[in-house]
Amino acid sequence: MNRALSAANACLYGVCHAAIVSLGYSPAIGFIHTGKMLSFVYDVADLYKVDLIVPLAFEEAARGDHNNLETRVRHRCRDVFYEQRLLKRIVSDLEDLFGPVVEPGETAADKDMALPGQLWDPEGNVNGGRNFGETA
Repeated sequence: MNRALSAANACLYGVCHAAIVSLGYSPAIGFIHTGKMLSFVYDVADLYKVDLIVPLAFEEAARGDHNNLETRVRHRCRDVFYEQRLLKRIVSDLEDLFGPVVEPGETAADKDMALPGQLWDPEGNVNGGRNFGETA
């Protein structure tokens, strides 16, 4: 059972790590888990473990055939992650939690109408939410 869970967790951590890094977040800055290089990865993975990983690992371990158990678990993870569109789901969930990622060339206001937008200036519009005044 432990071998199956370990293999499944490793697969889940890889997908979570890919989603986190692709969005520009730091995998080390966790909220629940702390002090590890992958603390945030562990936090995000915990959101999906009970629904996806635990049942999958138990099903494979219950088959009784312990030959190639880790390989079978990895293949099942691949299939389940694909069917569930897990990577896309993780990205969507992180954007729901932290707000949309701003692409180069656009501002946060382009994604969220509640954020400050463009402000009028005699020399042309400037981004809102930034102090353009002189510092004392």
